[in-house]
Amino acid sequence: MNSNKLSEIRNNDPVVSIITSVYNGEKYLEDTIKSVINQSYTNIEYIIIDGGSTDGSINIIKKYQDKITYWVSEKDRNMYDGINKGLKIASGDIVASLNSDDFYADNDVVSDIVKFIDNNNCDGIYGNVIRYYQDSIKQIEKELFQIDFKILLFSEHSTFMPQPTLFIKRDIYKKLNYFDLNFNYASDFDFNLRCIKNYNIKYFNRAITFFRQHEESITSSGKLDTERETILIDHGINSYNKIIKFVYYYYFWMKYKVKNIFND
Repeated sequence: MNSNKLSEIRNNDPVVSIITSVYNGEKYLEDTIKSVINQSYTNIEYIIIDGGSTDGSINIIKKYQDKITYWVSEKDRNMYDGINKGLKIASGDIVASLNSDDFYADNDVVSDIVKFIDNNNCDGIYGNVIRYYQDSIKQIEKELFQIDFKILLFSEHSTFMPQPTLFIKRDIYKKLNYFDLNFNYASDFDFNLRCIKNYNIKYFNRAITFFRQHEESITSSGKLDTERETILIDHGINSYNKIIKFVYYYYFWMKYKVKNIFND
């Protein structure tokens, strides 16, 4: 079942498509939805792809369906399959994916990002995440910096370019053939490496997304490690000089730690 308002265009500002892929996400989904529909920027196309949830997720989506551009509930392979489905029907000039357990930092996030992309003539942006620890209600903003392909590759993690903060022009996803569904847990790291290697992605020094830390999250599960190793090899990490890799790894992780020394 779906609600389809993809043809609605409200003004001449760029359309921003935001995609949420969800499966049995009733615990946090409402916070995610509200953070999108309460944005001050009006030209947002919000797409929710549900993977056939058996909990209360559908009821939450229906509660807000008048403010959701399109939603559907059907089986998919994994979260990235759901995002890809959303990407292929999105009509926005700029696209982002927001996890069903994350939420935007404030109501002006999208408006500020559209202005930044326009002013900097770039293909997209990434920014800071606020790590949100549910049990302790602790909030820690992690400040980042401008990176390139080698910095991201040699970091061996996607920390320096967090997927929940990434807003890029829609045609880039098509040119890069979307997310690789061979990866169930770390396809965003693979995509980010391909993206930063080929396009002008700028760092926006702003809190973009609350990144929820909880036991059920993929990040906390430890499921990323094997896929991450495969991705690093696929992107040629072993072809680089060991000394260069060592220097890059420790220099930029130290830079990250120093920038956030008072945030922990």
